[in-house]
Amino acid sequence: MKTLVEMIREKDSCVCVGLDPVIENFPKEIRSRDTSVEDQLVRFAQGVIESATPYAVAMKPQIAFFEQYGLAGLQALRRICSIIREAGLYLVMDAKRGDIGSTAAAYAKAFFTPGSDWESDALTVNGYLGSDGVLPFYQAAKARGGGVFVLVKTSNPSSSELQDLLVEGVPVYEKMAALLDRIEPQTASNVLGAVVGATHPEELRRLRALMPERVLLIPGYGAQGGTAEDLRGAFGEDGCRAIVNSSRGIIYSYKKSDLPWREAIREATKEMKEALHAVR
Repeated sequence: MKTLVEMIREKDSCVCVGLDPVIENFPKEIRSRDTSVEDQLVRFAQGVIESATPYAVAMKPQIAFFEQYGLAGLQALRRICSIIREAGLYLVMDAKRGDIGSTAAAYAKAFFTPGSDWESDALTVNGYLGSDGVLPFYQAAKARGGGVFVLVKTSNPSSSELQDLLVEGVPVYEKMAALLDRIEPQTASNVLGAVVGATHPEELRRLRALMPERVLLIPGYGAQGGTAEDLRGAFGEDGCRAIVNSSRGIIYSYKKSDLPWREAIREATKEMKEALHAVR
């Protein structure tokens, strides 16, 4: 994650834009029966990337939104990954892979092999299978110089059903944070980061105290209800140890704006950057 921290510092931004494409929600100029699904996905994503790049530090494609369109969606994702890298943005693939042994290693190979179709800087991983569900991803990311964001406390309302249960008097999500420390002790250049939702500000503050060095990926901002004020204290002592994701709130911001769609996305990204800067 050292590269990401340096990018945050250089660009003075913690904004991560989530790419969750649904063609029915695209501007009319993008939707066309004469244009392939692949090209529609790429054209829209390119517009988002170009508009957000001045104010964002990272892009987070959610792979499910591409998989829903079959092979065309995955071909589009391959092209979009190249566009993200060419824009100089950090690419977080939100795939939430979770498996063990050779299967986990195969998943990791897909995203961390240089030159692969979906080569990424970081990958989201579900670590609730235990350490052997994290290690193959950790090892592959470390070899490439990438990162792994492990689910610790997720932003969805029902996360408390399991993640807040007490084990030996400690919430399960704190056990997950401790598991990361056993795999990789905390330093200024960790490979392992953590996913912690903006929708749980008290737990976020507690986990920041437990993981002062780790980079956090914070979903739940904007459309899911998380606010900048909820994130005060979440960025670490240097203000550079978290990226905050907004998906629908950015990419579909034009639905609530009188501006052309690209300008609306640019303004929404700028406003998010400024709001986060005030609490960093």
